[in-house]
Amino acid sequence: MKYIKKRSLLALLLAALLLSGCGMQKSDFSSEEAKELLVVLDEIQMHEEEGLVLASTGKTMILRGSFSHVIAMGQYDEGRFEAEYYYAASEDGTRYYYDPEGDAWLELGFG
Repeated sequence: MKYIKKRSLLALLLAALLLSGCGMQKSDFSSEEAKELLVVLDEIQMHEEEGLVLASTGKTMILRGSFSHVIAMGQYDEGRFEAEYYYAASEDGTRYYYDPEGDAWLELGFG
């Protein structure tokens, strides 16, 4: 009988953990705020001059312990968005570029 109670309790705790998002907290930091952190960068401005635009991917992740939004930069071709670069901006103000060759998020400086 004790085994069944422990097992039920374990299942209940596991379900609560899964439903709570495994401890990951939601943030008020929006993808629009992430874009605002990126548009001031020289690299982004240069790509915009080439006709590329920033678009939210709807994806979030934790980068170096901070909640971040993943933003794509690309262009629309026949109504379909084609991403050429990926960036991320975190709620602590840190900005990243995705390096596909190294499969890593690299921190970007200011300007």
